[in-house]
Amino acid sequence: EVKVDGSYEPNGNVPYLKTVCWLDTNFTFFHVKPNNYKLFLNETFAKGLGFIERVFIKVLIEDKIIYEKKFPSKEMYNNNKSTKKDSKLKEDFICFVKREDFDSIISEQKLDENGDCKVKVTFWHADDFWKDGWYIDGGCLRVIDQKEMEKEIEEMNKKKEEEEKNKLFNPQGNGDSVDEVDEVDDDIDYPDDNVEE
Repeated sequence: EVKVDGSYEPNGNVPYLKTVCWLDTNFTFFHVKPNNYKLFLNETFAKGLGFIERVFIKVLIEDKIIYEKKFPSKEMYNNNKSTKKDSKLKEDFICFVKREDFDSIISEQKLDENGDCKVKVTFWHADDFWKDGWYIDGGCLRVIDQKEMEKEIEEMNKKKEEEEKNKLFNPQGNGDSVDEVDEVDDDIDYPDDNVEE
């Protein structure tokens, strides 16, 4: 279950990724009105998660990619790791889904400007590296005011600049540690997703 502009509380057992090589899954928000949103995932990670920054996450409005990154980040893992399978899920912020993205896609694809759109979140990775230890139960799109969004983006950019400066003075890192992972291949080719109705 996913909700637009609301929060989500899981009931019963949390869906758990046991062991896969080829990961190709997604979920979709239907009937999304053009607006500014914050996208969250409801998830947690097992301690010792092996696929840090290996999976590709993509966010699409209709069939156009508006966000793409390796997932999960080391910071996300460190902030949201758990040792219990029945641990309560946490909300991880992924990205902003902006009104301007909706407007651009509506114009390009000649969609009804007063109509609804689909927002799709996909996860993809295929190799012989086994992936497990991920607990996820959908996500949430939460409306955010334009000025508030701009303020948050500015704060995030400042934080990123500070982190880059710290790396110059502390090339060994900030002391955060994650479980050992294999070298990440930055040149992996992967196919485009086809958004289905």
